Amino acid sequence: MTPSVATETPIVQSVHNHAFEVSVDPYKIRWGFNAVIREKYLEARECGVAILPYATWFPIMSFPTVKENHTVDDTQPKERRVTIPAAQAEAYFVENFAGKNTMLNVPDWGFKTGYVGEEDAGKMAVLSRILLPDLPTIRAICAINDLANPIGGFCEGQDDLNFDQRQTCPSCWLNWLYSDSCAVYCSIVSKEGKEVIEVDAKGVQTTRK
Repeated sequence: MTPSVATETPIVQSVHNHAFEVSVDPYKIRWGFNAVIREKYLEARECGVAILPYATWFPIMSFPTVKENHTVDDTQPKERRVTIPAAQAEAYFVENFAGKNTMLNVPDWGFKTGYVGEEDAGKMAVLSRILLPDLPTIRAICAINDLANPIGGFCEGQDDLNFDQRQTCPSCWLNWLYSDSCAVYCSIVSKEGKEVIEVDAKGVQTTRK
């Protein structure tokens, strides 16, 4: 039996603007993934996230915020509360981390988005944990299931600045993802299932597969 995965259930706001009808609802949740940049502080008013999550799928959601009200009418408030669509928040991530802002020549850090409308946080947590476990876990998975180890006994990118064995590495993860061992392990988990412990906004835990 594979160990449980704990995750928080995102609070998905039900927002819909009938004046903004497109093929994909811009207010629907979607998910982002960053496997390169760590501890990057963000403009939370632009994307709804204060620190860029690392090595896990995270929800990009519509969120309320306060914006400056550009008006010369002194009777109007200086600020107004608005809802930023998830699609607009997604654009912020893509422009800053996926090389899509050609005007400012922002480098492509490999940021990805997807799973529009997916509200199952447990499913996304399992995907993150199965596809990108830390490096010692990959080695343990291979040893327990008698699979070939595609990342070796240590990370080739490790240097003197690493006081202990490296826990994460984009290159090692690629070797894992493209290996037959990863495919076999995904098949094992799909048959056995994986227990997920979900925690809602009130702190209530729910366990399911």
